[in-house]
Amino acid sequence: MTQQRRGRGITMRVIGLLLLLALPAAANQYFISFNGKFYFEYPESWEQVPFTTVNFFLSRQSRDGTIPAYEVVLAPRDTIPFHEQEYLFLTVDTVGELTGAAPDSLMSTLREVFGGEILKQPLSDFANPILQTSIVYDESRGIIATLTGDRFGDEVLRRNLLVIKLYERGVANFYVYSPVERFDKVAALFAGMIGSFSTGEPLPEQIAPVRVAEIDLESESAGGSTTIPNWIYIIAAVLLLGIALIAFRRRRGSEQES
Repeated sequence: MTQQRRGRGITMRVIGLLLLLALPAAANQYFISFNGKFYFEYPESWEQVPFTTVNFFLSRQSRDGTIPAYEVVLAPRDTIPFHEQEYLFLTVDTVGELTGAAPDSLMSTLREVFGGEILKQPLSDFANPILQTSIVYDESRGIIATLTGDRFGDEVLRRNLLVIKLYERGVANFYVYSPVERFDKVAALFAGMIGSFSTGEPLPEQIAPVRVAEIDLESESAGGSTTIPNWIYIIAAVLLLGIALIAFRRRRGSEQES
């Protein structure tokens, strides 16, 4: 009798294992930048926000209606309005590969714009508090990162992570925004995204159509928060980095001429 029970127990465990193996795994999706010629994975639970929605909000927060150039905005599905939670804003600058002293020159320019000291060290944790006071350069991974926060008085409400990925065509600029209480989880999620960054030839399954959010602009507008709109910080960060890159190009040009 005991042997029969043991046999049944083993059989049930084997069946349970087979059922677990048969369950479909949560498949990540891929964003491909045809402008920057790179791609990376992002979670199945996220989606691309329509350009019409992004442009709508960017134009509303811009004084003159100017919309900064960007590649994509990614956010968790079913978040309305999507910018109330975590999201990723991506821009690309095809300035050519930064070699030799060029990364140091770029970081010096970033320090002039964003402040903080420059540190050269490995970086795997994007929630590392050192990013709040420093611009960290992980040379082995070609990553420059810094972390700021949106404050209301003395309280930090949101974390704003800027990660610049250096690669052969230039720089991919990832702006990651998240409520403070969710940032550690979001930072770990983003580490997977930046870790999958590739300039190789995408596989057929990586260029399959992706889900794009279907968002009603009126609902998004009505559902907004009463706090300062998060899009103001996006535009400010993009403009600051744009200023830094323009200054970097000028400095790089003068160095090459001399």
